[in-house]
Amino acid sequence: MRTGKMFAKFFSLFNWKLVLFLFLLSIIFYPFAKNTDKILTDQEFVEVKRVIDGDTFVDSFGRRVRLIGIDAPEMNYRRGKPECMALESKLFLQEKILHKEVVLKKDKKDKDKYGRVLRYAYIDGEFINKSLVEKGLAISKSYPPNVSFQNDLEQAEVRARKERIGIYSSRCM
Repeated sequence: MRTGKMFAKFFSLFNWKLVLFLFLLSIIFYPFAKNTDKILTDQEFVEVKRVIDGDTFVDSFGRRVRLIGIDAPEMNYRRGKPECMALESKLFLQEKILHKEVVLKKDKKDKDKYGRVLRYAYIDGEFINKSLVEKGLAISKSYPPNVSFQNDLEQAEVRARKERIGIYSSRCM
């Protein structure tokens, strides 16, 4: 019996020290792990290096990222003339994400036919794809199979239409 008690005491002391060691280790290495730009279960942290238009940007890996489920007005639509609200859409996206760390979330399909990475973008908890649609700076556009948030985007578009803002304003009609 005495050997059993000694073993139990040693084992509980060992577990306590191991837990403390692992806890301290995690505190020490947490700041380094936060900004590794590694993919974490279909989610990645990247810095935005350049905004191309209202629905496309270049990330810290040099990839062109296309926001899923939306379509912003084109900057070079006809003979280099931008569509209505194209500049406003691009400027909004620049203000929100340029030179900042964003969270990109994947859906089913990784890339489009042009080789752009397809993602939903978030910054400080704000769903950027949806914000563009809510402000009338993009329309909701379904690109199957990437439709996880399509209902949310369509509802945002309905509200923007009702409020007649952005591309639904009299300026663009």
